[in-house]
Amino acid sequence: MSAESKARSPGEDTPVQAGWRRRDLLTLGGGVGVAGVLTAAVTATGRSTDSGAAACGQVLHGPVHVGDHGARGDGVTDDTAALQSVVDEHAGRVIVFGSGTYLVSQLLLPTGTYLDLGSAVLRRTGNTEGAAGGTTLRNADLDGGNADITVLGGTIEGGADATGRLLGFVNTQRVDVRGTTLRKGGSAFVDWMFVLQACEDVHVSDVRITGGTEVGEDGLHIKACSRVTVANCTIESGDDALAIVQQYRQQKPVRDIAVTNCVLSSRSAHMIRISVFPEEAEPIEGVVLSNILGRTPPGGSVGTPVLVNDDTGQGLIRRLSIDNVVIDARDSAGDAWRLANVRGIGLRGVRVVGADTRSFRFEACTDVSLSDCHAEAPRPGSGNAAWTFAACRDVSLVNCSATQAPVHGFEVNGASSAFRFISCHSTDSGAYGFHLEEVVGVLLSACVATGGVQGVNCDVASPPSGVRVLGCRFTGQTDRAVKTPPASTTVLAITEESVPPSGDRLAGPIGFFGAQPVPRPSVVGSRGGNEALAALIRALADLGLVEDDTVG
Repeated sequence: MSAESKARSPGEDTPVQAGWRRRDLLTLGGGVGVAGVLTAAVTATGRSTDSGAAACGQVLHGPVHVGDHGARGDGVTDDTAALQSVVDEHAGRVIVFGSGTYLVSQLLLPTGTYLDLGSAVLRRTGNTEGAAGGTTLRNADLDGGNADITVLGGTIEGGADATGRLLGFVNTQRVDVRGTTLRKGGSAFVDWMFVLQACEDVHVSDVRITGGTEVGEDGLHIKACSRVTVANCTIESGDDALAIVQQYRQQKPVRDIAVTNCVLSSRSAHMIRISVFPEEAEPIEGVVLSNILGRTPPGGSVGTPVLVNDDTGQGLIRRLSIDNVVIDARDSAGDAWRLANVRGIGLRGVRVVGADTRSFRFEACTDVSLSDCHAEAPRPGSGNAAWTFAACRDVSLVNCSATQAPVHGFEVNGASSAFRFISCHSTDSGAYGFHLEEVVGVLLSACVATGGVQGVNCDVASPPSGVRVLGCRFTGQTDRAVKTPPASTTVLAITEESVPPSGDRLAGPIGFFGAQPVPRPSVVGSRGGNEALAALIRALADLGLVEDDTVG
């Protein structure tokens, strides 16, 4: 043994590559972790060894090529046994697939699995088992859980003699799926193409999912998970494209989910679904959706594009933020957006085109903040308002609009309270710009209603109360600007143009916040040669604030 060998510590006497020692690799890797160190080592040397997977805390060896271990990838041979052997024996190492089509019935991934699929296709064969247990590619221990699993690139698809799920993780920590394509392929049915259940710290990016046309064939299904990011994905599905749900009595909440830069479509259900089913007790909270395009697939869809609902009625969906979302609903059914029993909603920059019934429908929601959201040209003949709020509380709309609504632009009813419409526009509605029924405390400030029958309609049978109309403009109505306002209504600085002079006018005190109008004071007396005072009086008189009775 050389002097150099004798001087090595026990953890250093086996080189990872020729010329590389454990201490050297850790120094090179810095804070990037073992995976980064291994990548640097393999890249630098261009060689790998095959001395087996290392235990936790040891430096692992280079990549393993499945073709060196009996996997053929010829599209004919069943490669299940060969691939499972490679995965089981080399956890912690990068497992590399050559190009080709690998037939597999199922592949179970232990802790530390890293699959680099490259351009390979994994085709499900001979497996008709449903639910999580039958998933083509899944973590090995569904009950106890696994950790640190990566799937990079490649395609996972269904086969002609198989049905069931393609990719799924249950009770798994630290999952990374990047650049992978999932497609129905030749399968008759693929339920839930990609499933995450009770997982933590998951990153999904640049994934393409092409599903089927049937109910049950979800795209990406997330339940009971925390700290999940989904980015740059395209999902085409039969059932829900993106489903964030609590169902089947989950024991963990859904928490801290971020989805961004995605294109979604559904043939038979929802582009986006965020739901808590009746039997659930765990919440969905802290969901952020941004930069999303929802589109109807060719041939149309029979589902509501966006559904956010808590069927327990307990307000278990909380802190939902949605930003920069466009929903093309021109060939979809039902309301474009339906939100029910949600607490803490923020929508900004949301646009709906061509809704079948309502563009936006809110039911029993509280603490709702909407800005720069727009309902454009719902389909004619639906008999519904573009915006409907029923039994909602504490709602603010800023710079929101309804264009060509079949009936009303904005409708508030069902014992709602505390509404604020700031700079909102209703253009060419079939009936009323704003319809108020049973709401307590509603402010319209700097709002505009153009066309329609009335600018604001206050329902006679279930009248609103505490209505304030401040600095609004109503033009082109065929009847009244404000119809049947209750005695408590406050109207200030309203502009009416092209409104017939006959009919009911504004009722109640016409003053600031309900105050009785005060006669303008008269200024009497000599200006005494004070030109500055004279100029001030003239200016006040021009504004209509004083009567200029000054003489001399």
